Amino acid sequence: METQTLQNPFEVLMSEIRLVRSELASLSSQIVSISDKEIFDTEQAAKIIGVHRNTLVQILRRGEIKAQRSGRKYIITREALDEFLAESKTTGRRPYY
Repeated sequence: METQTLQNPFEVLMSEIRLVRSELASLSSQIVSISDKEIFDTEQAAKIIGVHRNTLVQILRRGEIKAQRSGRKYIITREALDEFLAESKTTGRRPYY
């Protein structure tokens, strides 16, 4: 008959705690990098680039402006808007459709 070695439950628990701590540290650094940026919703971003909100949503769906989705909402950074506007100026393309 083989003997089964049981793991110390406290060691198992400490291992899990270390894993959770490392994941939390990773998420925390991501939150800090996002919170340093100026962010807008679709209404605010549409006013900045001078288009209707529905037009902006079409632009976002086509991927012309980089944005993050949070449920049904978009989160758009100032950098993404500035990049889109700069590209529109250099190509001569107007930011509406």
